[in-house]
Amino acid sequence: MGPRINLLLISLSVSQPLFDFLLWISRGESFERERSEMKEGSSWGGAAAGGNDPRQPSTAKPYAPPKLSPQDLPIDYAGFLAVVFGVVGVMLRYKVCSWIAIIFCAQSLANMKNFENDLKQLSMAFMFAVMGLVTNYFGPPRPGSTKR
Repeated sequence: MGPRINLLLISLSVSQPLFDFLLWISRGESFERERSEMKEGSSWGGAAAGGNDPRQPSTAKPYAPPKLSPQDLPIDYAGFLAVVFGVVGVMLRYKVCSWIAIIFCAQSLANMKNFENDLKQLSMAFMFAVMGLVTNYFGPPRPGSTKR
């Protein structure tokens, strides 16, 4: 009779106190001893009744983001695009590409995560963008273009 009652109560999802009482009756053991074991966390209901319940304000821990090495940081796409547009602005003498490189440099500067590596890439991109602007505005005209 005992195992059938236990199986029936589990399948019907009966509340915890009633299940404890019927379990105590079917086994014939001390009900108080089992309840004290459950409160300590040594029985099957111990995770929610134990002292490490995360829902309790006293056991809550503040979130600490994981530490990442510089190699694990996400790619700085703005810095990469600043270098690409800066080189295109210098080599092909497109003013628009040099101005876009300046804008991507500012965006990369605002979102800088790894100061040492990002600053090297950013300074290189900025130099290419400035060189492109200087050669476009103050340099000799492009071959094949006529000024009137």
